[in-house]
Amino acid sequence: AEPPCMQCLNFIRRYTAISIIYCLSPESYKTEYPIIARRSEEILCRRVYAKSLGISIIELDREEIIEYELSKHSETDIRPNQI
Repeated sequence: AEPPCMQCLNFIRRYTAISIIYCLSPESYKTEYPIIARRSEEILCRRVYAKSLGISIIELDREEIIEYELSKHSETDIRPNQI
């Protein structure tokens, strides 16, 4: 739901080739996860820190995430003989 913590961002930069992280937009987690919303200043700091490491944070609305997940499992992927 939220960007990774500072330690995780350091780990991601040092040991992986990940350069883009997808997470909920602030508007979405304010409604979906009110506890996270209380730490919005801390989360903003994480976003700035990620950018300084060269990691992009892409924000998605909850509906966009659901739409994407459903598209991966659309009916066109199911073959008649599959059970």
